[in-house]
Amino acid sequence: MYNIENGNFNIFLEKISEKLGFKIDNSSFDYDILKSLFEINVSFKKEYEKLLDGIIFENLKGKDLDNFLSFFNIIRKKNNNDELYTLVLKFNVNNNSFIIKEGCIINIDNKSYKNIKTTSINNEKELLTVQKISKQDIIKQIIGNNGSIIFDENYVSVNTGNINDVSSNLLFLGFNINNVEQETDFEFLERAKNILQSYGYNNKEKIKFELLKDERIKNIKIKENDNVTEIIIYPKELSKIDEIINFNKHLVDYYKNSIVELVNPNLYIFNIKNIKEQIYYIAYNEEIIKELEEYMKSYFNSVFVENNNIIFSRIDFIVELKKFFSNKPQIQLNYDLVEIEYQFFYKNNYQDFIYSKILDDELKIKDENIISFGSVS
Repeated sequence: MYNIENGNFNIFLEKISEKLGFKIDNSSFDYDILKSLFEINVSFKKEYEKLLDGIIFENLKGKDLDNFLSFFNIIRKKNNNDELYTLVLKFNVNNNSFIIKEGCIINIDNKSYKNIKTTSINNEKELLTVQKISKQDIIKQIIGNNGSIIFDENYVSVNTGNINDVSSNLLFLGFNINNVEQETDFEFLERAKNILQSYGYNNKEKIKFELLKDERIKNIKIKENDNVTEIIIYPKELSKIDEIINFNKHLVDYYKNSIVELVNPNLYIFNIKNIKEQIYYIAYNEEIIKELEEYMKSYFNSVFVENNNIIFSRIDFIVELKKFFSNKPQIQLNYDLVEIEYQFFYKNNYQDFIYSKILDDELKIKDENIISFGSVS
């Protein structure tokens, strides 16, 4: 059956129509009933999300954790026989990390284990909790520590460099079986996160907190879009956006949430036209153009869209141009000839703009977008 939490109402109707074998639309007799059921479900989902987002329950322990999760009818297992082991690992490389994703199959001494939590291994001893599973062969292998430990290539990566060149520096220092009579807080939390996905768990504030530790990120915005939470990244340098998102994707993986996505913002690039032809007679006109471009880039950085909608007007640009040329009395511009062009790029492609227009009056730019200055011509 279609889970109505995971789509919008139109998708819900399409799925119901497929099951019944006939089309349902707003003329159908049961349309209003189905819409009411959908809205009630969404309402309940939002209440669950509000509760879950309001509490970073990973910080709870013991009875406090039991009491909180019992609200969702999630009870701690007793006499656990899941054969959990703790691996002791070290990545003997400075300024780099060996990332092992959740679900990674690991072979040690002809036995197989599955990693239960995405973990970064650095140049110090790190503990990795894994679960013993039936023997599985790994087709694409990443081999560490002279062959004593083998990883599935699809589930491991390094922050910098080629993983095949540095994997031998992943040292396997030993492991111990976790002999416990009941689920530990850690195990209980990991299992609970999987269950809470059905309630829309994502702990957005925790993800935001972790993302902002990346010094390349200026700010982020959390936006709900058809029951998918988009976390929009605002980089300090636009050219770093893809690198930043790829580097931080493991954070969303860690929180086990398929309805949270790290996304690029939409992009507006502004260009100023008809300046060069007005200053061609100046001997150092190319230097002036470069200086003006740097000036405008600095101005744009100061009005980076991140928290509020802004309105850009032609007048704003003319004011900035007059400021720049105020200390260059030898240059007399006809500002009526100056054109301000803006190009809009969708978040998935910064190479090809969707449209290009001349700014005649003003333009309102919503806060899920960023702005950048292009060039002066």
